[in-house]
Amino acid sequence: MVNLRFDPKNPRLSLDSDSAGQDALLKEVISYDIEDLLTSLARNGYFDEEPLIAVKYPSRGGQPQQYVVVEGNRRLAALKLLTDEHARGVAGGPPLPTVSEMARARLDPVPVRVYQNRDQIIPYLGVRHISGIKQWNSMAKARYIENMVHSGTPMLDVAQMVGMGRRIDVVRRWLLTLYVLRQANNATAEPWPVSDREFDFSFLYTALGYATVREQVGLDSSAYSDPAPNPVPEEATETLVDIMLDLYGSPDGERRPKIRESRQIKQLASVYESGEATRYLRAGASLDEAYRKSPGERQELIGLLDQASFMLGQANAIAVHHRGNQEAARIARRCYDTADVLLNTLEPRTQRT
Repeated sequence: MVNLRFDPKNPRLSLDSDSAGQDALLKEVISYDIEDLLTSLARNGYFDEEPLIAVKYPSRGGQPQQYVVVEGNRRLAALKLLTDEHARGVAGGPPLPTVSEMARARLDPVPVRVYQNRDQIIPYLGVRHISGIKQWNSMAKARYIENMVHSGTPMLDVAQMVGMGRRIDVVRRWLLTLYVLRQANNATAEPWPVSDREFDFSFLYTALGYATVREQVGLDSSAYSDPAPNPVPEEATETLVDIMLDLYGSPDGERRPKIRESRQIKQLASVYESGEATRYLRAGASLDEAYRKSPGERQELIGLLDQASFMLGQANAIAVHHRGNQEAARIARRCYDTADVLLNTLEPRTQRT
């Protein structure tokens, strides 16, 4: 087991994990709920039918050959905890399950299928974790897309492999969102913990779908047509960090996020249309309070009234066929009373001529 290494490029791990050591990677991998794996392996041993997938790790000065496990890092973590005293010391935590005599001989060595390079494995990962039953969430999918693009896979092929058909625009937006997120983390002293388990990547992805948000951080059409690292102009990075704080709060919890769910992002984008509303939000106002100062709420009111007027016009056109209908008359009276209150709110009677 000592010749098997965790993969720092695993799409599920944190964005800064490339520089992390093996002990740090072990700690992160075991945070992904491996209790069931531990129990199964301790009772039954490892099943040969599902080998780990690996590539060779560059050898150093005559040392034994090591391998980076590209697929099966959770299984590798469980195996190391059950067979490696050093790994148990690094992990700490509660006692591990007792390994049965039958299982002990089937925990080390384990079957490993070795490929020449990562490019040969990437399509398999897509089948297994994008369209298969062990699906990654949006953060891991975005990192997988990045790996695919960097390996030279055409955008159209990437889109088809991740189940998006011919929608290369969606693939580009995922990739752009990943670059924006990475730039935001590089621009702050305390980056957001962005492993796929802890971080809702879709918030930023959704926010960047609004023109107001893109304008705030200086993203033009070229950023979408050809995503590249560091897409946000340097002069807009401070604004980018502010938007990240609005979406996610500060990593230390001192500043709370302004939204709780994705549907509130539309309101947040409307707030950004008004400098006054944005300043009010950043000064400590709630999203609802800041939204009232934005054009968005006024537009929402006008839209609702316009829709109500249209529907009442439709009802009036067929009312002549239902004279004397008491249920319809009761609802019409309720509409009349509501409209009277509404009009008095918007234009008090004392102001009417």
